[in-house]
Amino acid sequence: MRTIAAIVAIGALAAGLASADPPAAVDGYQGGGPLLGNAPKVAPPPYRERWRFTAGDGDRAAISGIVIRAGTAFIADGRGGLYALSLADGKPRWNWRIEEGFAGVPLLVGDRLFIADSAGVVHAVNAKDGRKLWTFETESQVQGSLNSDGVHVFATNDGGRVVALRPEDGKAVWDKQAGDRINNAAAAAGGVVFVAGCDSQLHGLDAKTGEERFVHDLQNVAPASPAVTAEGVAVGTDQGRVALVSLDGKKRLWTYEEVEGGAMVYASPAVADGVVVVGARDRAIHAIDLKTGKRKWVFRTPGDADVAAVICDGRAYVGSRGRRLHVLDLRTGEKLWEMNMPRGIGAPVAIGEGVILVGDEAGNVVCLEPGE
Repeated sequence: MRTIAAIVAIGALAAGLASADPPAAVDGYQGGGPLLGNAPKVAPPPYRERWRFTAGDGDRAAISGIVIRAGTAFIADGRGGLYALSLADGKPRWNWRIEEGFAGVPLLVGDRLFIADSAGVVHAVNAKDGRKLWTFETESQVQGSLNSDGVHVFATNDGGRVVALRPEDGKAVWDKQAGDRINNAAAAAGGVVFVAGCDSQLHGLDAKTGEERFVHDLQNVAPASPAVTAEGVAVGTDQGRVALVSLDGKKRLWTYEEVEGGAMVYASPAVADGVVVVGARDRAIHAIDLKTGKRKWVFRTPGDADVAAVICDGRAYVGSRGRRLHVLDLRTGEKLWEMNMPRGIGAPVAIGEGVILVGDEAGNVVCLEPGE
């Protein structure tokens, strides 16, 4: 998913904050950058299988993330496998493996691919041939995806650190302590890095220097990444709440509290067309009006909805631990199509170049194309 257009759309927030060099194209978790979870257009359902791939050399490794770029699917798994597959037929172009498992969705910045492992090491490889370029040790476990504003690569870790790295050589530009454990990706837009974690705070850091611009009290732990919109920053918490905070961190614009039983909101919000879509551990996907914070609809799932939704052309694509991929009408919540996977879905789908890729916790990856 491309994010440059989405970053520009933030508008006034980005004014005067451009780098001397134009930012590189970014693809990654929830599209990278502001983490809005918007994907390029794909034809509506039904869909059929184009090809299937199993990661892990028989080890049944859970898929941690998938990203699509230029006819290639880049896939990471929880046992340390990283694969580049042809989008046309699923055949490998290159792959390599490390001892530690990978965390999160691979990040593409220009022609480089970045991913962190569970030991806290950031790896950079050449996206064309898989050649290793450099590594950087964050010194604590990384559980969230990396992100980028097209200028720097941002890593968060269990030690509460946020590090900005130069993509070309992995040198740290700045290193900031931002509260307690951070289990998710930082969002980046308009020269600000937005971080939420186990200290129950939303931090706004200057993307160039790491200087703290604001801290907003969320009152609850934030397990998932924030999403940055022109209206504010959407973030979910472990007490069943979703909040929208002003871009300067000064105001709580609304709080959504209709998650059943106060169940944890573990999934990152996705936002498009004035709708916030977020899954929770009440086994439901919630759609919230971006302006008012009021519920638009709720869709019940067979398992915890821990996976971030991806929004495309008026449809929300959401996986769940109940082994199903749901395709929902963004406006009404009506189920348009669904499919079953062999195991639970623990990573967002990847949509691009006319196809949909979905992976499960047993290492299965299915490429879907339009058709009966």
